[in-house]
Amino acid sequence: MLNKAPFSEEITAPPEWVIVAGRFQPFHIGHWHLLQTVAKDLRQNQTLVIGVISAEQELTTTSMAMIEGANAHHTPSSNPWPIGIRLRAVAKVSEMIMHSEPTLEAIYIPLPRPDLHWSTIEAWLPGPRLWIIPDVGDSFDNAKADFYAAQGDSVRRIVGERLASATSLRQDANLWEARVPEFVRNIYQSWSPSSS
Repeated sequence: MLNKAPFSEEITAPPEWVIVAGRFQPFHIGHWHLLQTVAKDLRQNQTLVIGVISAEQELTTTSMAMIEGANAHHTPSSNPWPIGIRLRAVAKVSEMIMHSEPTLEAIYIPLPRPDLHWSTIEAWLPGPRLWIIPDVGDSFDNAKADFYAAQGDSVRRIVGERLASATSLRQDANLWEARVPEFVRNIYQSWSPSSS
């Protein structure tokens, strides 16, 4: 039998997107710890979004902290892995998170740089958004939190210690065994700039 309840009565509240976004160059134990922390706290009406940020630079003269910080992090040398490789790694991460938290609803998607393409973020993830930002004393993380809050979105800071530095990992492959989760390590190691 057809349910004739008005459409408005079928929906209790819009879902909230809980967004953990990053370039994941590479995905490391700090990212993994952040996702595990967030996954344990999700409510029924929330969907975890693991967003892989595109590595693009803005050629602007503006001095906004978000753009300056993002440009510094989006140089070619800071982004050796293309988005396809990073999405493969995050697909594995999503599988591992959902295995550890079976009731969790999670998706992973490529995201354009939010400070350059805010209207795309709003179109792709409409409704309430909660951005998860680590609080480990990083000035760029502070700029991201300020930027998202200025857009009217919610921000949750996860206080902790810096467990890994992607910059250090890009510079020293000897750190990988201890700081890049084994379940994604081979995905990153299967691709190098010389193989493109």
